Amino acid sequence: MNRFSWFPIVFLIKLNGGVWGDVIINELHYHPAEDLPTEFVELYNPTSQPIALEGYTFTGGLFYSFPEGAVIQPEEYVLVTRFPTASAWRNLTVKKYGPYHGELPNGGGWIVLRSPDGWMVDEVEYDDKAPWARGADGYGPSLERIAPDQPGLDYHSWRASLVAGGTPGRSNSVAGTPSRPLIVDFEILPLHPTSQDKVRFQVSLDSPEIIESVTLRIEAVRGNTAQAVQETGMTLDVPRSSPTAAVYYATIPPKPSQTLVRLGVEVQRITGESIYLPHPAEPRPFESYFVYDNDIPSELPIFWIFQRVRSSLPPVSKTISGVVVKPVTAGHVRIFDGARIVNSLNGLKIKFLKREEYEGNRTLNLIPESPPEGTTAGPQSPHVEQLSFQIFRDFGVLAPQATWIRVIERNRHTQRIVIQQPNENFLELNGRDPTGNLYKIAYNEPGGYTKKTNVLEGDEDFQELMQQLNSKNAAMRAQALRRYLDIEEVMSYEVASVLMSNWDGFHNNLFLYHNPPPIDRWECIPWDLDKTFGYANASSPMFVRMPLTYPLDGRAEQSSREPGRISRPFHSDPELNAEYIRRVGRELDGLFSKERVGGMIDAVEDLLLRDLELIEQYTNQSGNTRRQQILNSYDTMRLFINLRHAYLRGVVPVPVEDWYLY
Repeated sequence: MNRFSWFPIVFLIKLNGGVWGDVIINELHYHPAEDLPTEFVELYNPTSQPIALEGYTFTGGLFYSFPEGAVIQPEEYVLVTRFPTASAWRNLTVKKYGPYHGELPNGGGWIVLRSPDGWMVDEVEYDDKAPWARGADGYGPSLERIAPDQPGLDYHSWRASLVAGGTPGRSNSVAGTPSRPLIVDFEILPLHPTSQDKVRFQVSLDSPEIIESVTLRIEAVRGNTAQAVQETGMTLDVPRSSPTAAVYYATIPPKPSQTLVRLGVEVQRITGESIYLPHPAEPRPFESYFVYDNDIPSELPIFWIFQRVRSSLPPVSKTISGVVVKPVTAGHVRIFDGARIVNSLNGLKIKFLKREEYEGNRTLNLIPESPPEGTTAGPQSPHVEQLSFQIFRDFGVLAPQATWIRVIERNRHTQRIVIQQPNENFLELNGRDPTGNLYKIAYNEPGGYTKKTNVLEGDEDFQELMQQLNSKNAAMRAQALRRYLDIEEVMSYEVASVLMSNWDGFHNNLFLYHNPPPIDRWECIPWDLDKTFGYANASSPMFVRMPLTYPLDGRAEQSSREPGRISRPFHSDPELNAEYIRRVGRELDGLFSKERVGGMIDAVEDLLLRDLELIEQYTNQSGNTRRQQILNSYDTMRLFINLRHAYLRGVVPVPVEDWYLY
């Protein structure tokens, strides 16, 4: 009994300005979206007295000691940031300190605030997994404390911010939110219901002693609407409970095929308050299932796109995107509800939630079958892009996969290509080190390039590469080419690009990837390949007669481009350029032979036409316009192949030993 009588007193005695609870860790932005330099810890003084922060220190995931004169006023906020000079803080009047050493770990961590005497003033041990708020894990929101008197080590005390980027320097958006109960677990059975199946929903909630009742809220999203339909709530039954949790369940009647069903629960507390779960700041704000009878014939994977769907579930009406995928070889679907869908001129970009990747991909690009006006893409662009990416991969180039899919959006069936996005995930899927530096080279990027990975670090490796490859000394430049580049991969990129007349792919629209040590070599990644295979006119001299010197000087008939950052020094090397010309000649009868590429064209054309017939049968709509577009696109590519081969045969030197072939 004695130790319990004196133990609390230790924490209530002021020691050089430090008392437990005098200053609290109020907000954490441990994983900003898109690797922005906005990581921070926010402190708050809930007392009526100013507190001198001089000598206060952070330990755990980060290390920082407050400087002389640092003070936090009553009910004031201060920030400790990793990048205090970042432009994101420009308009904030809150006091900012830093930089601190270390970082807030994205996968969960422990942070301790200590007084000058070493006493623990506050601590937080957070995680990126449930029951901690997932919304703070790279989706934009920060992690906010509900109230100053809530314990920092308890996940009940924290919620994901309702504001993107959090609320640095002001009251938390989740202040006053009831801390309990929370969802411990849930279950939906069957996992893949048909229109004939009833669905059993079961949810476990903690703190059963404060729960008066639980109501299931249901909304249905069908393919022909942008508005979800809320259905009548169902009071959940309680089959069993324990001192720590109660299990509630309900049986949901069958729904029509191709219906996305979203579920949330309304909890009535014994105090009279209502809480809606899951919390609206979570990346997947509802639990969901998809009703499908496996009745759509298709030769391609099917993607149902639910974007700009305004939810009808309380407490707020918000727009929720979702994707449902059915592989060709599977009888069931996969649900990616809550995936972020971004519209652009070139199509859609889908960003899946963490641990919900599609075939290992976190980001996919969906290119429409008929690119909209306002872009430079032509009607055959998706066809030439898919074929070009495949040929690059056949050449051994580090290139994204591009495959055809069926997209269903608002009951409309279209054929699109889905392209991998070059990022850390792409690098890992292709056997590269995801910690390496990735740069996008494009004329519309600031300075002609943008760093895409490790963005908080410098670009010294890229600057060094450019400096060394552009040495005016030929011997030093030759040495640098072989020292810095993966010669075989870059050679393959140059050869394949010239064979396909990749007009926009030397100074523009490519990525450069730096394999970290011990490999320490650079590779080329193709991107935006619509200007290949003749683009809009298969007989255009600009493409058909693209000269072998184009990578060096960027000059072709009817047009010109700047020489590429990599191709110009590469082709200025006599030895490498000679090997490049020899390989162009070899691949005319190899990977780029008319027979081989023609076979690839025939196979994809047949696939799309067969799938189009299935669309026509299912929708009872004519696909003649689409069929003509497919036929025209592949006829254009066949013509280009013939013309390009004829031109290259006339300009590529033929070795004496191969003369009989011609």
